Amino acid sequence: MLRQNLPTNQNGVSAIERVDQDDLEVTQELMRLEEMILESPSIPFSNRTLIDEDHVLDQLDQIRKVLPQSIQAAEDILRRKSEMLRQADAQVNNMLSQAQQRAAQILDESGIIQQAQREAQQIRQQVNQECAAAQAQVLAEMERIQQQTYQLIEEKKRQTLEECEQLYQDANLYADRVLEEMELRLTQMINQVRNGRQDLQPRLVKVKDKRRSTAP
Repeated sequence: MLRQNLPTNQNGVSAIERVDQDDLEVTQELMRLEEMILESPSIPFSNRTLIDEDHVLDQLDQIRKVLPQSIQAAEDILRRKSEMLRQADAQVNNMLSQAQQRAAQILDESGIIQQAQREAQQIRQQVNQECAAAQAQVLAEMERIQQQTYQLIEEKKRQTLEECEQLYQDANLYADRVLEEMELRLTQMINQVRNGRQDLQPRLVKVKDKRRSTAP
């Protein structure tokens, strides 16, 4: 039986493990985004918080940088799988060549030649089945990782946008309430100033009349 091993890097980490590590990095970046939102300052008189739009966008850019690494690792698996298939095919051809050489040495024994041909055909079929199974396993794992990563990012993105929209609306309501209070206070102050001026008008008339009477 042909033994199939997933390729590893210099540190002995397989391609599947590297994809899992990249998936973990994506999850960690999303957790940082969540912490950034939770640690944002609270809006006074509200249960909402203010977030820094630039920081949130920078964090989303960081997530976009990490995501292609996971996809690249999955593509590496596919490329290395093709190399494994080529190696397996070369090994099969070598085994068939050896079988043919053995058959050539015993041409006078047709039964043995036929047996060798049957063995070679069985070996080829077995190798093809094992390669197909390995290919299906790799492709299924790649598909699972991609779907899981995309779903997680889309969900976090949707939640972040909803929270940002809610915070924006709450901030507008808070600003309008503060301005309304300021307008009310200013109106009260203006009314007080007007009332004070009205109270001063009789005194100002007397002062002006007195100045006219004393004028040369």
